[in-house]
Amino acid sequence: DPSIFKSLKLLFLFRFVCPIMVELRNILETNYLFAKSFNLYRQNG
Repeated sequence: DPSIFKSLKLLFLFRFVCPIMVELRNILETNYLFAKSFNLYRQNG
């Protein structure tokens, strides 16, 4: 049944892509917060 293979492929994709996406989001959020605090620091200093 090809649908089983399709779902398996999707499952593997999610298993590999989701952690990467989470990691990317964490990096982006950290960079965003860092840039924000840096701008605040520059404005106040």
